[in-house]
Amino acid sequence: LRELVELSDIVIESSRPRLESLLGEGAHNVLEEKVRVVVTPFGLGEARPWQGFEDLLVMAESGLLHLGGYVDSGPIAAAGGQSRFGAGIFGAVAALCGLLRKEAGGGGS
Repeated sequence: LRELVELSDIVIESSRPRLESLLGEGAHNVLEEKVRVVVTPFGLGEARPWQGFEDLLVMAESGLLHLGGYVDSGPIAAAGGQSRFGAGIFGAVAALCGLLRKEAGGGGS
């Protein structure tokens, strides 16, 4: 894993402390120059995994739920785990923005 991370420009994580513990000693030095994207259902403050949360709850917390439903009824979540797809799309955009920033002379993260 460490070799793969050292060769990569982008590191996509689902929780920041987990990768650092897997890389072990010197993890900060390895990750310092990388573009790091952390995709979680409830932000960095809540280190909870994606498993066990209903898509409706994650969509409501993220603000995406306002896209579904009708004026005269309650919110309706889109079928098929759309919150996870949305998170993936936003994560990919964040990674590309990070690469552009890094190439322009800014740092990673």
